[in-house]
Amino acid sequence: MLQQNNLKFHYRMKNKKFDNVKNVHFIGIGGIGISAIAKMFLLEGNPPSQCFGETRKISGSDMSDSKIIEELRSAGAKIKIGHSIKNLPKELDLVIYTIAITDENPELKEAKKRGL
Repeated sequence: MLQQNNLKFHYRMKNKKFDNVKNVHFIGIGGIGISAIAKMFLLEGNPPSQCFGETRKISGSDMSDSKIIEELRSAGAKIKIGHSIKNLPKELDLVIYTIAITDENPELKEAKKRGL
């Protein structure tokens, strides 16, 4: 776990390279810091979000809709409003969340249960 400024990164990946990460979920994706990281994952490379010849799948959740979320959706992210276990994709390599997310968050609890 790495904590820097207001961001926490908690991850476990089969291969320890971001190049190999195909499915990423962001909890609190509407915040300025987490949304910037999501944009990096969405827009890297040419064509965008390619990983082993497959499109990288970016999902996320936040408590309310915003212009930032709409921009991420238009770039290809699948974002849900509200926090629920159902928001986590079945196939998932990495979860990124803000420090504002508590240990009681259902998505974070489920991610930890899955070993992410």
